[in-house]
Amino acid sequence: QNFNLTVHGVSLPYSDSRAADKSSRQRIKIVYAEGTCADPIPIEIKGIGCSTTRRQVSASKEGAQVGSRDKTVYMHCSPRPAAATAEQATFRGLQIGATQASQIYKVCYCAGSCYEDGAWHEVSQRLMVASSTYVWETDPPAPILRKTDTNALTVTIARAPFTAYTDPATWALRVVRHYYDCETYHFHEGFQCQNQGGNTDLYQCNPDPATVTSDSASWSMVLNLMHTVDATDVGLYKVCFREAGTTMWHEIPSAMSDRTMMLEVL
Repeated sequence: QNFNLTVHGVSLPYSDSRAADKSSRQRIKIVYAEGTCADPIPIEIKGIGCSTTRRQVSASKEGAQVGSRDKTVYMHCSPRPAAATAEQATFRGLQIGATQASQIYKVCYCAGSCYEDGAWHEVSQRLMVASSTYVWETDPPAPILRKTDTNALTVTIARAPFTAYTDPATWALRVVRHYYDCETYHFHEGFQCQNQGGNTDLYQCNPDPATVTSDSASWSMVLNLMHTVDATDVGLYKVCFREAGTTMWHEIPSAMSDRTMMLEVL
């Protein structure tokens, strides 16, 4: 679900005069609470992007400078504020996907010249996101190889007891490339569903009826990722999930790690 984030302050870079107004130079980042403002945006956060920059920084040993080293930082970010005044800047269309464990994030704010380390400042409040109700795991475990003896893959989605009450027999799954949207794009043709309970299209995959329990269901697939000679099928995929036919598709995380969202194919 999308949300808006507003940074409040005093004397923010804003002017009623369009020629003098510098509010569009403001930027924000959302990173893990224990990280720094130079860190990359976590993969579960959508609506903010920061490009990679390499710069040389001084290296020291026992307080004395001994040379320099390369450092990768993520300072050039977008988007700009959707609305701004001298006391607040609002950024719209943000989204944080729930991971396997609950997470705490911090917001970093830059008023301008955001390519400089000192331009970024932590906002005092923290963002807390609860863990995902649903998680997935695969057999064999991820990362998945494009070519195996059988090319068989089983994806199981599960929830903790009493966290939700939809019938697992009505659940649906689709796997899409990581840069696509779960709601818009159909099943990737390299993941061929088996035992679909009568559903044979690429829109979704229904669980194998024999695997359905009160809080889990499994999908049997055959990988067909060898149709490109340039290995373009290698990479990251989203596991998209829908509880029933009237609900929205959304990405769910892996059960294998607190912060893993994607299914990787090697």
